[in-house]
Amino acid sequence: FAIEYVFHIWKELQKFIRELDRVLKKNGEIFIFMCPRKFSYIEHLVRILYGQDKAHENLFDLNKIKNVFSPKKFTISNHKSYLALPITLFSKRNGLFNKVYLFFDYLLSKTILKPFLHFYRIKIVKN
Repeated sequence: FAIEYVFHIWKELQKFIRELDRVLKKNGEIFIFMCPRKFSYIEHLVRILYGQDKAHENLFDLNKIKNVFSPKKFTISNHKSYLALPITLFSKRNGLFNKVYLFFDYLLSKTILKPFLHFYRIKIVKN
């Protein structure tokens, strides 16, 4: 599993992918969570309101991810966009607020915001 990690190591990413290629068997799976999307409205708002250094340095679309994970060695077998509301609103302290947050986030993810959701969840399989 790679949670909020892989695309923070952009300079070392090819080394990381070579290591994945070495240790994974054929049909081995890689799951990447919280990969920041290129068209995320949240990312662009953060850049405007708080500056470049508060947003993710690299943003991705599926083509860029496919190019990073060599099509000869890996295949994106599944992907999903998610998170319509900023994650910083989610609280570990208040169960009711979290339920309301998740409900509204789910509803918004089914609206015209769908192309602008914040993250990808990606399943990649070694060829």
